[in-house]
Amino acid sequence: MRRIKVDQQFHSSVLAFNKALFKTRRTDFVDPITGLTALSKIRGKKKKFGIENSIAITYIQKIIINYDNILAADEDEMQQWILDFRTVIHEDKIPEKFWKAVVKAMKYGALRDKEMLQFLQKSNIKTCVYCHSQLTLIINKTKTSLKGLLQLDHKFPKSKYPFLCTSFYNLYPICSNCNMSKSDDQTDFNLYCKDDQLDLLTFGVNSSSLLKYEKTRNIDDIVITVSHLNKTINLEEYDKMFNIKNVYNAQKDLVQELIEKKQVYNNPYNKTLVDNFNKLFTDQSMIKRLIIGNYDKPEDMLKRPLSKFTQEIARDLKLIK
Repeated sequence: MRRIKVDQQFHSSVLAFNKALFKTRRTDFVDPITGLTALSKIRGKKKKFGIENSIAITYIQKIIINYDNILAADEDEMQQWILDFRTVIHEDKIPEKFWKAVVKAMKYGALRDKEMLQFLQKSNIKTCVYCHSQLTLIINKTKTSLKGLLQLDHKFPKSKYPFLCTSFYNLYPICSNCNMSKSDDQTDFNLYCKDDQLDLLTFGVNSSSLLKYEKTRNIDDIVITVSHLNKTINLEEYDKMFNIKNVYNAQKDLVQELIEKKQVYNNPYNKTLVDNFNKLFTDQSMIKRLIIGNYDKPEDMLKRPLSKFTQEIARDLKLIK
């Protein structure tokens, strides 16, 4: 729901990540190019992967020749590569045996279990990029290894586009619920973008329901609104796939707390806290975080579940600016 802007600094970090990929592995580690080269050594007339051997060889060799560009391909470039590979074989005709062999040779499993976890840990993304309601954590399994309490989704599924299985911009950190809901279906939501339109939608509280709640104090009177901000995304399909409205309608207790906090906290009171406890509260931002119980800045929305929801409800209530 909240996209990541790909500026020059971010893209440079992706290129550096790709350049260093698998470089710290043991000397007996079989790198993708070596694995793909071995995979392309098909002899005999028998269809090894359920398709013509010449097609399989051409497909694999195309990956080898364009490997670095495929790794770094952004959304638009991946679309172009899809059209290019489609001239070899249509994605709907790729046998399971073949795509699994390509994915294995490209070392997706190794990338998922080590290098990608290291990158995500440094990026501090700790929430599912689809629903924003579940944790996606990287924890220390041992002193030298990490464990991901998350799943990686392929924007373009590896069963249809195995050549994109390790492309950085094709990998989205998500929760298991969203991964099961999406499966191999495709969504028009792009996590990475080059423009400043970062939000797909925004949350608020229906003003009439707020007035009613203030009279009745009945939590069921609270009506949460979801406003569509990005018209290029089919919000109905997105909601259907990830059950967004139902997930957030279950958060009325959080909205209730923010409404009650609004009655207690106000700007003069916040300033008093800063003035009186300046060693503890260094700025207004920390006060805001303490008040709403989550991050208060849009750029921090991916650092904790429900951060986007909490911030936007709090702003709609004018609890924070």
